Amino acid sequence: MTWRPEHEEEHKGGKERNDRRKFSWSRAVWRTFLFFAVILVDQAILFGIAWYSWEFAVDSALRLELQGIPSIDELRSYRPMKTTVLYDAHNEPFARFFIEDRVEIPLHRVSPWLRKAVIAAEDARFMDHGGINLLSIGRAALENRRAGGIRQGGSTITQQLARTMFLTNERTLERKLREVIIAFRLESAFSKEEILEKYLNEIYFGRGAWGAETASRVYFGKSASDLSPGEAALLAALIPSPNRLPPGSPTDAAEAAKRRVLARMLETGAITEEEYREGSPPVAVADHALDRPEARVKYPYFAMRVLNETLLPKYGVRGAYGGGLHVYTTLYPDLQEAAERVAAKSKLQLAIVGLDPATGAVMALVGGRTWDESQFNRAVQAYRQPGSSFKPLVYAAAFEELGWRPMSKLDDSPLTLRYGTELWSPHNYDRKFRGRVTVERALVSSLNVPAVRAFLATGEGAVTRTVRKLGITTPYLPESPSMALGSASLTPLEMATAFSAFANGGYRVFPHMVREIRDDDGNLLFRTEDDRIRAISEQAAGEIRDTLIKAVNHGTGTAARIKGYEVFGKTGTTNDFRDAWFIGGFPGLCTAVYTGHDDRKPIGGGATGGKIAAPIWQEFMKEAADILSPELSFPKYAVTSAKVPHDEGAEEEEPEEEEVFTSPPVEVKPTQTPIVPRPSTRPWPGQERERQHHPSMIIQSETDAKLEELLKKYKVGD
Repeated sequence: MTWRPEHEEEHKGGKERNDRRKFSWSRAVWRTFLFFAVILVDQAILFGIAWYSWEFAVDSALRLELQGIPSIDELRSYRPMKTTVLYDAHNEPFARFFIEDRVEIPLHRVSPWLRKAVIAAEDARFMDHGGINLLSIGRAALENRRAGGIRQGGSTITQQLARTMFLTNERTLERKLREVIIAFRLESAFSKEEILEKYLNEIYFGRGAWGAETASRVYFGKSASDLSPGEAALLAALIPSPNRLPPGSPTDAAEAAKRRVLARMLETGAITEEEYREGSPPVAVADHALDRPEARVKYPYFAMRVLNETLLPKYGVRGAYGGGLHVYTTLYPDLQEAAERVAAKSKLQLAIVGLDPATGAVMALVGGRTWDESQFNRAVQAYRQPGSSFKPLVYAAAFEELGWRPMSKLDDSPLTLRYGTELWSPHNYDRKFRGRVTVERALVSSLNVPAVRAFLATGEGAVTRTVRKLGITTPYLPESPSMALGSASLTPLEMATAFSAFANGGYRVFPHMVREIRDDDGNLLFRTEDDRIRAISEQAAGEIRDTLIKAVNHGTGTAARIKGYEVFGKTGTTNDFRDAWFIGGFPGLCTAVYTGHDDRKPIGGGATGGKIAAPIWQEFMKEAADILSPELSFPKYAVTSAKVPHDEGAEEEEPEEEEVFTSPPVEVKPTQTPIVPRPSTRPWPGQERERQHHPSMIIQSETDAKLEELLKKYKVGD
């Protein structure tokens, strides 16, 4: 073939086209690379922005969630709510106060069967995982899907502990996130043994029982250290559904759940075949578990007074109900039971308070017929007029201030005093007057007019000072001679406190119901010191007591006599027979009894302290004598001032009745709110109303020689 020039041109043109084709392909590839590179860079930037935004959002959410999650230090300092226990004078428990009824127990004292049962039933890999168990969560999800509902939980023991200690049972993602974080922190803060111990003390087992120890005692009447394999399996079976599987129910659900736990224990190697067979038969459940009250209080009038007067003011609601306090009280259970038996038989409402006159320890206290009928505690909340039972306090003031003795003479003759624009003429129960009588006779016979004259001679200020020294703490006392006849509104506890001075040689004691309080670790938190102060002289106390012994033997208090024992006491009756009292004692015990209607209606004609209150007092004190075996008589007292000679012609009379005429009473209605009397110089809220019925007079201390002159000031007629 001949080469021709046109062929050369054609050849050149094809080469150029090929070169252009090669150049275009390279550029296209490069352009494509650049295009995707730009897209990738752009996506990377967008992804980076999105990732940063997501990370920021998650970090913010976590920060928000972590704000309410306890730190390691807070986990270590956490203390669960524990039951407060009250103990009697013999250190035996008689009352429990709680929000969660829990008694902590160390792990080594928990039955190994219970430890194995709980781990097998709740978290078989507990000793291996770090707080959560993904396999368990997955297995639970599959099981629940097959069952068509929640049949199995995936939470570990550590997660359950985290939820019980710090969280709620709400099913939200936020709560689950918190639970997991707290579980991790628990695992880092405590050993497995410590976590298991906390779990067994924290978890709820139903029937108001929190923790293994309380649950063991509630269901089986024994400690958690003494559980059998079957009992342990039953308790472990209650953990997932404590309220749906109560032992003793008509169904066999509890036993079926128990057998599933035993099977799980056998499957995990926690028990042998023989131990499985041993635990399979039904277990016996304590009878009291079937109808368990929310709180256990054996002597409610006493226990609730301790709660309201001491525990709540000192420790608040959480401390009183959840602080695990051990409160050692002054209660004598035999005396308390005797007082409750006597009170339950009364047709009227009443109060009985028994004190140790040497220390002021309240040995028994009943505030009504029964607690179920009325929670109003009349022993400390009912302010009632004590009537003639107040007279010994007036004469004690005269003995101290004026140097009077039992044989000092008083005039029992008509007396009229001015009450503003009104006149008041006190008189005796039989409306007779006996002329000059001794203090002893006036007190034994419960004469009214001599008591008023003694008040006038001593002076309102001196009488008030003395009764305050003796332990009368009611803020308001009437500023009038009617106080001599018991017109002040006082509580039975106050009267028992004041009369204690006559039994202990003249000392004022401070009534208390708590000896000491300790925390759950045994540390001393509070202790009552047996403080007492001199109120009146030993001689004055002894002479008043001796006179009141005669009042029991020969006067208005004969219904209170106890054969073989030296008993002192004084009756009290208010006007219209609204309230009846008897206060007195024998060596080692001073008791006040009040009886009446809460609405202050009259008891009925002739219902005096000697007829109504004294027999109640005697019945209780006779039982008390059998319980305490006291000394038969009081010790002799020192005489520092000679007695006034007795008139040869004086004649002792036994009164037929006792009656008191006081000014109109102050109305004090029962209230369920505890009233705590406190010494105060401020006017009582009802003082203005009281002054409408009482003479406005302030009488300073006067000697017996000035008595007639003083009487002339207020006397307007014979």
